[in-house]
Amino acid sequence: MSEPPTHDPRGDHEQDTGPDAPPVQGPPQGIDPYGDQPDVPDMATPPSPWQAPPPAATPPTALPDSNTIPVDYEGFKGQWTITKSTWDSTGLNLEVEVKGTSGSLGFSFFALDTDGGSNQYKASGALATGTVTAGGTTTGRVHFNKSHQTTLVILANSYGRQITALTVDA
Repeated sequence: MSEPPTHDPRGDHEQDTGPDAPPVQGPPQGIDPYGDQPDVPDMATPPSPWQAPPPAATPPTALPDSNTIPVDYEGFKGQWTITKSTWDSTGLNLEVEVKGTSGSLGFSFFALDTDGGSNQYKASGALATGTVTAGGTTTGRVHFNKSHQTTLVILANSYGRQITALTVDA
């Protein structure tokens, strides 16, 4: 004898569950069986295995435990290092090194305070501006006339557009 039809939880779709009933198939993926909401995954549990898509361009990060950062800008590849930093009564003094492995780069420096202020400090010194080519290394001193506080030092192109940055602690 066939079992009586059962009803879905909302009570608006009858289902035959008897032995002669056709196999029950769920709705196509992405479709709400009641037609009133899209199928939304549970966001509390990420799909497994989860992998973030690779970024189109990853901003360079400083190498661990150093003041060296890779530079990859408009055909130039190399690295920039702050080899020494000191503070005196006039501000921040840096010794920097820019190495090129391919291409050529005309560069400059400027600095910002990290406290959220809007002051921008222009570099002075022997290497306030310079050029480096593939296989070359340019070294020199840079000075920023600024107060003694944590500072973001920016390596910029020769027009002053930011390429990358390193932080110098107070």
